[in-house]
Amino acid sequence: MLEQERRAVAAELARNVARFRAEHQAKESRREFDLSDPSGARDARPARLGDDDPRTGASGAQKFDGEDLDAGARRVAQTAQANAWYAAQTAEKRARLEEARLAKAAHAELMRAQEQYQKEAADAQAAARRAFEKNVAEENAALAAARRAASAAIRDAEANAETAERSHNENDAFLTEDPMVATSALAPGRRVRPDHWKGASAAERVEQFRAEQRAAVLATVLGQRAEKHEGDAADRAERYQTGRFGDAYFAGFGASAR
Repeated sequence: MLEQERRAVAAELARNVARFRAEHQAKESRREFDLSDPSGARDARPARLGDDDPRTGASGAQKFDGEDLDAGARRVAQTAQANAWYAAQTAEKRARLEEARLAKAAHAELMRAQEQYQKEAADAQAAARRAFEKNVAEENAALAAARRAASAAIRDAEANAETAERSHNENDAFLTEDPMVATSALAPGRRVRPDHWKGASAAERVEQFRAEQRAAVLATVLGQRAEKHEGDAADRAERYQTGRFGDAYFAGFGASAR
């Protein structure tokens, strides 16, 4: 324990000494520090600052090859100039970026305006197309109605004309060939004017048609009778000669004569 206490006291004394040296015995405060200063040559002033440097005498009024007395000022000026250039380039770059951003925003706004204009134009065109189609449909409906009305009027006119013509034909004495038209006024019932004779009346034509039908039926019946008589005669002759019924006999079955 005593050894540890002694070592602690010695360490504390060493720390105090180091602290005192750091505060009151720095290397920069020593007189011989300039001899061992590692940055002394860098911080030292040049041998002369110019032709008017008071440190130089008559023998020092000369210039050496490669000597650059204004290197520091030129370096400062170059640094300031570079900083100005860098700032100008940065500002120019920022301006270009801002201009590009504004141009891009303007282009986007233009595209939105164009899309809106195209949408409005498309909507207007669609509305105009719908209105045109509606007008066309209405006009077509009106034309169809007018066409139907005209067709109905034409049909009515034709029907009326046909009815009037039929009525005129039915009531016209000349077209109906009324016998009274051909009867002579001097000798009615006996004389007929040949230049006014128009044929028989409707009743007379019906009676004439019936007479023609009766004559045709009578001629058919007489022809069938004659044909039957001839067939029967042939059948009888064949049957009497051969003693059997022939084809003419059997062919008669199913006929109207049988």
